[in-house]
Amino acid sequence: PFLNKKRHFTPILRKIVPFIGAWSLGKASKIRTLTCISRDEIKYRFPGKQYFVFPTFTDLDVFLAEKDTSFQSYILTVAVLSPIKSIETLIDAFGRVRSEFPEFKLVIVGDGPSLENLKLKVKNEKLEDAVIFTGRLSLNEVKEAMKDCYVFVLPSLSEGFGRVLIEAMALSKPVVATNVGGIPEIVKDGVNGFLFEPKDIESLSRKLNMLLSDQKLACDMGAEGRIFVENNFSNEKYIKNFISIINS
Repeated sequence: PFLNKKRHFTPILRKIVPFIGAWSLGKASKIRTLTCISRDEIKYRFPGKQYFVFPTFTDLDVFLAEKDTSFQSYILTVAVLSPIKSIETLIDAFGRVRSEFPEFKLVIVGDGPSLENLKLKVKNEKLEDAVIFTGRLSLNEVKEAMKDCYVFVLPSLSEGFGRVLIEAMALSKPVVATNVGGIPEIVKDGVNGFLFEPKDIESLSRKLNMLLSDQKLACDMGAEGRIFVENNFSNEKYIKNFISIINS
């Protein structure tokens, strides 16, 4: 929270928030986490409690119901444009693959404190004709952008879960994301997408090159992603998970 945006009384909050968090977890009888990695970290400090793992609610019905999808010539990312999202890594990787795939664009959806720096970087790299900043979009507008993208990329330095990955996968899109936080629990490397290490521009550009040069691979990975979402992240399953906490 302290990296994404400036907050009032940050020095005090840095001390108070962990204290309140530890006190709350210590008093809880049941703890729900978004990912297994978070559960294991908390369980180490607070053993002997009931733990439940399932993600935050995302109304995926609007994504799963969309049938009019296509693979058009643009790479998409959706994020709060802050340093922790490392969008500059994606811009650098895109610059490398563009010479081989000059018809492709990079579409960046979102707003945030890094926006002007990212625009300056695009200008300095002479990519202004190939990189599109849309600003912040509504959920339906995000779906419209996702349904026709070729591949979705999330280059974050840290990520608790990565909800946008689930949304893209629900639309049968291959995803490329960093091997951090809960992302590896969603993205199965080589199955429904690719993983790469944070800030590894070479690895990201290589994975993008593989997908852009092989649409069958992109389609197959997208199909695997949709199956994964349907099996694990339906609204019905989310409700059942919460009921299991209450009834346990």
